[in-house]
Formats: sequence, structure tokens, C-alpha cells
Amino acid sequence: ERDLSDAFAAIETESERCAETCARCLRIMERVQNAINSVHDVDERRVLRMRYVYGMRWEDIETTLHYTRQWLDKVRRKGIQNLRMVNNGD
Repeated sequence: ERDLSDAFAAIETESERCAETCARCLRIMERVQNAINSVHDVDERRVLRMRYVYGMRWEDIETTLHYTRQWLDKVRRKGIQNLRMVNNGD
């Protein structure tokens, strides 16, 4: 009976820890989405969203958008620069 009680307590502790981690992840994801939404260029927003919000692999983004990896890298770099400019108030 004691082992079962300890197991339930451990489950509750881990469940609370998981809930806190999930809440923290959701707050971070919301900040990321807001930052991406602030980027003016549609292509930059789309590439950043596909990669960092949807977690798509670069190969899948290439296939979906019908663009080369070189073009996607260029757009991603510009998008990240624009994120920094927006976040720095430039």
C-alpha cells in the first residue's frame, strides 16, 4: 500500500512539473509567433513560421514552397534580421 501511495505522489509531482513546463513552452511559442507576425515580408514570415512554429524540416519546406535551399536560407537570414530589428525597436 505504501508503494502505491508513493507512486501516486510521484505521478502528481511529475504531472505538476509537466504542466509548468507546458505552460512555459506555450508562453515561449506565443512570443515566437508574435515576433514572426511582426515581420513585414510575407515570404520571410512564411519560412520562419514553417520552420520555427510548425517545426518543418528544410526539405519539406523546399517541397512545399517549390524553392531551393539557398533561397530559403537567404529568406530565413533576412527574416531573422528583421526580427532583431523589430525587437530592438529599429
